[in-house]
Amino acid sequence: MPFGKLFRNPYYIAYLIFSVINSIPLVFFNTFQPYLIKEVGGNMALIGYLQAYRASFEIPMLLLSRKMDTKLPYRVMVVLSAALYGAQSLMYGLVDSFALIIVATTLSGIASGFTQAGAARFVLELAPRELQATAQTLVSACSSVSGILGGLLVGLIPESASFAGIYVVTGLIIMGIVGTYALSFPFIRKVLKKEFVDYGQLY
Repeated sequence: MPFGKLFRNPYYIAYLIFSVINSIPLVFFNTFQPYLIKEVGGNMALIGYLQAYRASFEIPMLLLSRKMDTKLPYRVMVVLSAALYGAQSLMYGLVDSFALIIVATTLSGIASGFTQAGAARFVLELAPRELQATAQTLVSACSSVSGILGGLLVGLIPESASFAGIYVVTGLIIMGIVGTYALSFPFIRKVLKKEFVDYGQLY
């Protein structure tokens, strides 16, 4: 199989690096939700309701995905998804009640919908047909490994830490990652002189 064709695509390499690095702060994002609820005076057992509320936004986003992909490129969905997670993390750093946590969680529900609708399809755009399964597997495997690394880093943070402060730092990190990835497109096009090839349109 012509693996070189995949690894010579700088857009794919940039997305792979983005997925791997972004998976680490997202572990922090998801892990500390119960502690943040406790910090603002809520019941940690409410995390189940919070997750159900977030998931309720995924359904309409998925139902609208076919219409969205005629308006938004998949790469834009990927960037928007990560940016919304970053924005929610920053908002988590400012909340002072469980009600405001619910409001902020709306962003991750929409973000998750964008991820479900766009991430896998974007990888299909980046890889030729004979390498699409390999491309998906590599992204998933590398992201899982970085998620494990994120879990190890989470274990180093004491329970006495300010979880609101952790969310602010996490949000800033995510926004920095998103901004760097967004800038990779004009950098690859103008500096590396490599135009984006949509393999999904070639078949």
